[in-house]
Amino acid sequence: MGLSALLVALLCAGCSGERFVETIVIDNPTAFNANVDVAAGESEAWMGLITAEANSETAVEQIYDQGSTWVFRFSYSGYEESIELSRAELARSGWRVTVPESFATALRERGVLPPP
Repeated sequence: MGLSALLVALLCAGCSGERFVETIVIDNPTAFNANVDVAAGESEAWMGLITAEANSETAVEQIYDQGSTWVFRFSYSGYEESIELSRAELARSGWRVTVPESFATALRERGVLPPP
C-alpha cells in the first residue's frame, strides 16, 4: 500500500499544470558577484535564483516559468538593478541572461570594490 501511495503522489505531481524552464544560464562577465532573483513583473513576488560569481557562467535548472514577461534583478552591496525580458527574447538567446555592465558601473560609481 505504501508503494501505491508513492506512485500516485509522483503521478499527481506531474499533473499540477505548473511549467518549468529546464535551464537558464546566467552569464556574469563583471568583476562583481551578483545575487540574481526573477519575477513575472516588478510588483510580483521575487524568487531567488543564484549568486552569480564574478567572471563566470552558471546554469540554473528547473526554474518556475514566469510567463510572457521575466524580470531579472541583480543585487550586490545594497545596490540592485533589474532588466525585463520577454519569454521570446529569452528563447532566442538560448535562455541565457547576461548581468549588464551598467550593474558593475553603478557599483564602481558608489565606491564598491570587487571581491578579492
